[in-house]
Amino acid sequence: MKSIFLGLVFFFNSYTVVASIPKLTFSYGEVNTFPQVILSDDGDIKSGILFDLANALGSELNIQIEFLKTPRARLEQLLLDKFVDINCTANPKWLTSSELIWSEPLYDNPDLLINHLNLSSVEQLITYAESKADPTLIGTVLGYRYPSLEPLFDRGKLVRIDSISPSISYQRYLRGDFPMFVIAKTEASIIDTAQTQHSALIDHNYLYCALSPKLSADEISRLLVAIQKVVASGAMTDIVKRYNDQ
Repeated sequence: MKSIFLGLVFFFNSYTVVASIPKLTFSYGEVNTFPQVILSDDGDIKSGILFDLANALGSELNIQIEFLKTPRARLEQLLLDKFVDINCTANPKWLTSSELIWSEPLYDNPDLLINHLNLSSVEQLITYAESKADPTLIGTVLGYRYPSLEPLFDRGKLVRIDSISPSISYQRYLRGDFPMFVIAKTEASIIDTAQTQHSALIDHNYLYCALSPKLSADEISRLLVAIQKVVASGAMTDIVKRYNDQ
């Protein structure tokens, strides 16, 4: 009987240890295309900048990680509700709740204007758009803001044509749906440069990790320290360079 009791104690203690292993849920969505997220044939994340960053943080903190696909339009609320713990392809310009916890910048991922109108600067785009009687259509990504273009949107000189991902926006550009579109530099590796003609830097966009405010104070502190270590060590730069060089 004593051995049975000790066995039960060991079983329940072991179960408690396993059940209490911390887990961190990273969100991603349709907007996160190559090289941010690279999917297997089964639709699971197998590699990419986000995958490598998440695993680096998991190793630093000795915790399990998981990925959850979420709609971009609901990301802010899902973080506030702690349906997901963290998103590391975010920017305070895109998610505006004052309750979110922000990491330090991870890396710069500037927006580029791809076009066949011989435009190579924001100033040339402004001059072009202002000279036209009719609005100019521009391919954009749903849920993203473009500070340098906002005045043109506000005056009706540019009209956003939103897609759920930069890769879809690119395909629509090739179809002739609009004469220009915006894509982040890392995602621009999907582009056939022979068909783009011209590009212009629109905005510098530093990507950050946005943390759920419902994480515990200790979890938030540990996460922010781990992110700082990954950035300061150069590991973040190495991850981005590895995929940009592909």
